Amino acid sequence: MIKSHLYPFFLAGFIGSLMAPLGASAQDHEGQDQGWTALTVGVSFRGGAVSVDELDRTRPAEVVYSGTAETPGNVLFNCYNGRPSVSFALEPADMRALMSNPPESTRMKLKRPKIDVDGTRIKGEDWIYMPAMNVYRMRRTASFRALYNATLRGSDVRVKARPNDIALNMPPADDAFKDFGAACGIGRLADR
Repeated sequence: MIKSHLYPFFLAGFIGSLMAPLGASAQDHEGQDQGWTALTVGVSFRGGAVSVDELDRTRPAEVVYSGTAETPGNVLFNCYNGRPSVSFALEPADMRALMSNPPESTRMKLKRPKIDVDGTRIKGEDWIYMPAMNVYRMRRTASFRALYNATLRGSDVRVKARPNDIALNMPPADDAFKDFGAACGIGRLADR
């Protein structure tokens, strides 16, 4: 588990500052150039948007992400406090490094990228766009379901967001991906 003190940004996504590992999880899959990388982070919040009861309280969050610092269209799925989320980067981005060293700017705005799964447009929804990282984060669980299921099916996912038109880096569902999300009631480790 890696401890992380995250901005209220984690409420909107996944970025924060990673501290030293608290102990490796048996489910961590590190160092993969292809496929999914899974880890567990300890999340604690601080700032004005957090209730006093939640300040500096650490809870685990499951994370699984694709790609390396050189690959565009990397995707990050997370599960925190029973709620799933998904984010993707339009430019090449090291998702783990973004969690370790987030940019100073926490500016966000709503955008509606066009997302096609195997050539079929999914219902348009607003996403939270973080320009400092060129990362989009879902607002609705329908978007999470669409991308999660696309990964399980091995579907091609394309995103059009001016000026970008890219294929998301969604490797086939490997063990790291299939084991992800137990706390959110998904994946093969979920209680059913």
